[in-house]
Amino acid sequence: LSGSGVAGLYYPAGNHEEDIRGLNARVSTSIFGETYSDKVTSTFNRIDTLGGALGGTNLATPYDGTCEDTSLDNQFKQVARIVASRDVLEAKRDVFFVQHGGYDTHSDNGQALTSLLSEVDGALFCFSTELKAQGIWDKVTVVSASEFGRTLTSNGLGTDH
Repeated sequence: LSGSGVAGLYYPAGNHEEDIRGLNARVSTSIFGETYSDKVTSTFNRIDTLGGALGGTNLATPYDGTCEDTSLDNQFKQVARIVASRDVLEAKRDVFFVQHGGYDTHSDNGQALTSLLSEVDGALFCFSTELKAQGIWDKVTVVSASEFGRTLTSNGLGTDH
């Protein structure tokens, strides 16, 4: 899944999806071969199921008209579409991961950080507005994490990790 929808296989494997499906449809005498083929086939089936569910999903709010067209907004929009498809997908509990980069700002922490956090604020506002309209917001937990931190004091060229 990407910010623009169900991605499936990427090039060059995407050009050979039918061949890959065909190879994995054959019966093997190896438990490892059968297990591998079962997982590949299951992955393709899940891609098809997710694509079908999302294809018929309408959001409760005019997400496109009120939100910026950023990578983060688009990722949250796809999560909102999956949440809206929860009955079709028979989802009881899901975990989603979105990412937002650009925080390795070195000496430009003020203006760059303000801009980045403003983008996060806008994306979360649109996401929460949609999930409130779906009536599910009170059952959602949003967790934010970072893989590194910066010191508050400068080393003369910026801040250190």
